[in-house]
Amino acid sequence: MSRVEGITQGLSDAEKVIAILNFVQKEIRYLGLEYGVNAYKPHLPKEVWRDRRGDCKDKTLLLISILDTLSIESYPALVHTEYREGLIDALPAPNSFDHVIANVIIDGKGYWLDPTRAPQSGKLNEIAYYSYDQALILKKGQSALTHMPLDSANNDQTIITEEITIGDYTAPIRLKVSSLYKGKSAEKMKSRFENDHLSKIEQQYMQFYQKQYGQVLDHQTILYDYDPAKNQFTVEESYLIDSFFKFVGKNVSFNINASFVNEQLNIPSSQNRQSPFYLGRPKYVHHQIKIHYPQQTVSTDLDISTVVKNENFVFRFDSLMMPGTYLLNYEFTINDWIVDFTNAKDVIADMSEVDNLIYRSFTYQPASGFVDAVVGDLLRGQKSRSTEIVTSGLR
Repeated sequence: MSRVEGITQGLSDAEKVIAILNFVQKEIRYLGLEYGVNAYKPHLPKEVWRDRRGDCKDKTLLLISILDTLSIESYPALVHTEYREGLIDALPAPNSFDHVIANVIIDGKGYWLDPTRAPQSGKLNEIAYYSYDQALILKKGQSALTHMPLDSANNDQTIITEEITIGDYTAPIRLKVSSLYKGKSAEKMKSRFENDHLSKIEQQYMQFYQKQYGQVLDHQTILYDYDPAKNQFTVEESYLIDSFFKFVGKNVSFNINASFVNEQLNIPSSQNRQSPFYLGRPKYVHHQIKIHYPQQTVSTDLDISTVVKNENFVFRFDSLMMPGTYLLNYEFTINDWIVDFTNAKDVIADMSEVDNLIYRSFTYQPASGFVDAVVGDLLRGQKSRSTEIVTSGLR
C-alpha cells in the first residue's frame, strides 16, 4: 500500500478521501463479469488491486477497505438506479438493488461517493453526486433505508456567455462563446473532450451554431481547460457567421434564443395530468447574451427584469441597454425535480412563460433604432400571473 501512502501523505481526511476516490475511479477499470457467486459477492480487495479491474461491488469494497486503513469511517450503500424512492414501498428481495456506492463519514457528516464514475476532483463538500433517493447502508445494527438528500443545483452549474458583434447590418457577424462548467457539468464535459477527437467536437459545435444563427464561414480552434482543484471546465469558441440577418425593405431583423436554458424545458403536452412529471435534476444555468451593435440612438425603455418562480424552479430574465451593447441575462435554477400533478398546470404555464422569453426577434428600424419585440410586449403589460416585472434599478 505504499502507493496509498504516497498519494495521501500530508492531506486532511477529506482530501485523503478525494485522493483515494480519484485513484479507484481512474486506476481500477470498470469490468462487470457478474455471473455465478460474483453476481452477488465482490472479489477480494487484494485481487481487485492486483488485477486493476472490477464492478461496482469490487470498486466500492476496495475504496472502503483503503479508507479503513486510514481510519476513515465508510460503508457500502445499496441503491436501485430506477426504483429510487419506490424502494420504500417494495418488499425486501434479492433484486431490490442493482448498484452499490459508498457512504463516507467525515466529522460526523455523510458523503455519497460512486467509485464507478469518471475520475472526480475538487473539495469533498462540493463533489457532484447523484441521489438515488433511498439507500441501504450496510452498517451493523442498521436495517432501515436512508434518504439520500437531493443533489444541490450548486453541484451542477453551466455558465455561458455569447458575444455577438455586429459591424454593420450587411456584413458577417462575429460570435464568441465562453463556457464555464462546474460540478457534474464539468465532469461531463471533461469526459467528452477526453473521449472524442477535438475535430469531431468542433464539427458538432459548428453544426449547432450554424443551425441557430447562420452559415459558419470560419472558426478558431476551440480552447479548453480543466481545473481539478475547483472541478471546473472552461471552453472558448469563436466563429464568423454569414446569413445572420433578414431584410424586409429598409428593416433588418435577426433571431436568437437562450439555447442552454431551452435545453432544460421539456414542456409536457398535457396540462390536465393525473401523475407527476420529471422536470430535471437540480441544476443552475446562466446564459448571458451580449449584442454589440453599431452606435445609434436607442431608447433605454428596453431595460427590464422579469422573474418566474414556483416550488420547482426559478427563472430570471434581465435586459439592459448600454451604449453600443444590449445585454440579455437568463438564469434558470431547478430546485425540485419532480412536479406533483396537483401543481402541474401552474408549473407548465410558468414553463411556457419562460419559453416565450428565451426566443427573441430583433429588428433594426432606421427610424426608431434597435427594437426587441418581446420586451416591448412585456412593457405593455402582456404577462402571466406568475411573472413579476421591474423596470427600474437595473443600472
